[in-house]
Amino acid sequence: MNSSNRVSALTLVAASLATSVAISSSALAANDFPEIADQRGTHVLDRQRPEYDAAGIRAGSFMLYPELGLGVSYDDNVFGTQNNTEGDIYYGVRPSVSVESNFGRHELTFDAYTDSRFYSSDTSEDRFDWGAEAQGTLDVSAFSQLVGLVAYDQLTEARTATNRVAGGVEPTEYDLLRANVVFNQRFNRLTASVGAAYAEYDYDDDAAIGGGTIDQDFRDHEKLEIPVRLSYDVSPDTSIFVVGSYNTRKYDQQPPTVAVTRDSDGYDVGVGAAFDFTNLIRGEAFVGYLEQEYDQVGFQKVDGIDFGLNGEWYASELTTVTAGINRTVEESSSAGSQGHLDTNYQIGIAHELQRNIILTADASYLDVKFEGITRDDETISAGIGVQYLVNRNAELALGYDYASRNSSLAGQDYDKNVVGLSLILKM
Repeated sequence: MNSSNRVSALTLVAASLATSVAISSSALAANDFPEIADQRGTHVLDRQRPEYDAAGIRAGSFMLYPELGLGVSYDDNVFGTQNNTEGDIYYGVRPSVSVESNFGRHELTFDAYTDSRFYSSDTSEDRFDWGAEAQGTLDVSAFSQLVGLVAYDQLTEARTATNRVAGGVEPTEYDLLRANVVFNQRFNRLTASVGAAYAEYDYDDDAAIGGGTIDQDFRDHEKLEIPVRLSYDVSPDTSIFVVGSYNTRKYDQQPPTVAVTRDSDGYDVGVGAAFDFTNLIRGEAFVGYLEQEYDQVGFQKVDGIDFGLNGEWYASELTTVTAGINRTVEESSSAGSQGHLDTNYQIGIAHELQRNIILTADASYLDVKFEGITRDDETISAGIGVQYLVNRNAELALGYDYASRNSSLAGQDYDKNVVGLSLILKM
């Protein structure tokens, strides 16, 4: 089955505001530690529908799943401004291909895409993003597993991004290189996981409004994270775990080229439980402590209680409710601020109205607390959508998304409404 359907159906519908209830950015989240585990619950959006799933193209031991997404959307606040908002229509084109192995053991997947957006009036916002990813799973034994991933993307930073540098004629473009590896070993009731995750960010300079150039090189940096997890199965449906991770963040530019160094080291630790109750509720929750220490004299450490939740409730055979809480220390591009502590609360629901008609709704609350400067942001997002599966080769999606940010820093508030329609063609 082509696993990309869940994402592609909503990609072109208000993509800049799309939210997901899956928790994956925290070092302590379950998705960072893919275990050899029971998979009894299936989200409505992930269910196999043979009569509507793409058949794919067989190529030896691989299956190819090409797709083409076409969309049109209206955004009532293209630049994400507090005042003098400007609306525009934009068109999206997103071809992609997923290649999945069909081995008896082990697994290989390759994914590639381009994502273009063309505005009717505000052509400065046109963009062309692309990316490619390779992921592999090596089944060393029945109880040992090695998972690896390498990905490269050229992306466009949203005008509403927390750390965007204002004043550019066009949105900032950046390159993102990612690589990670995780080894899982099961010992009867005990499962141990250890991994490494690397990310490198390279921001392009911007042409400034009024002339000149905005130098973005001071934002270029790399992250290395070493996560570990040890879980114990109390019963077939419940396990308890301890988790921890160490990270280091290094910036390309150092004093005297820039005024301060933003290099840092940090860690987080936690304890939690994973559960699966009568096939109706499954997920995990944890609580712990996180800390990020900075090399620059005068930059105070960012620390606090860490907590997280990642769960699904199968309310009925036709309805899935998801909830998530995630907390992370993020980098800051603001002068005088070494970083910010983000806490994100998310909830979503998907309902299969008919076999080929799926309704979705989601909402989130993001709290961003900056260190070193007086700025706190609160962003509320919500969205609704309907997905119509025409046949194995086509589907339609209609969606609406809303976002509103309230910031203690003048000029950072905004409200945004986006409505979009997309057609996905697949083989």
